[in-house]
Amino acid sequence: MSASACASRDAANEEAVDLTPGEYHVTLAGGGLGQLAAFGKSDGPGGVDDRICVSGGDAAHFHEALVRKYLSFGDNCSLEPTERKGNAVGGSLTCATDQQRMPGSSFVVDYNGALSPDAIEMKSNIKVELSASGLANMDPGVAAQMKNMEEMIEKLDIRLTAKRLGDCS
Repeated sequence: MSASACASRDAANEEAVDLTPGEYHVTLAGGGLGQLAAFGKSDGPGGVDDRICVSGGDAAHFHEALVRKYLSFGDNCSLEPTERKGNAVGGSLTCATDQQRMPGSSFVVDYNGALSPDAIEMKSNIKVELSASGLANMDPGVAAQMKNMEEMIEKLDIRLTAKRLGDCS
């Protein structure tokens, strides 16, 4: 999926702009997102409707902060952003699963999108990387449920947006 898919524009070929500091309305939505309700807000993506004040020092990497806050699956995650091209941003967030329940497995969130002076629009998808050895050591019924969960999660179309409302109050 290309960065231009988020905003129907070719953000990679635009002259780079800086995000304007201020108060932003953040939403996270997408087809099938409600199916992740079992993860809860702190353990994975869920519906979001927040307001965040962004200072001048935080504006350049605000899109990365959004990914970490709203698309992570717990605290054991590493972010690998790609190099920004014009106003196109993207990268990958990898989060290890509970290593006692599913050793060697992880969630990988690939994201890309576009910036403007007063908005960020990103799309993401989630890949579940299940460890073959972890699945082999599970009860067959539980392993089948894990494979079904993997297929369900990988079909999600998640959109994360932040739109500037004005100055911080």
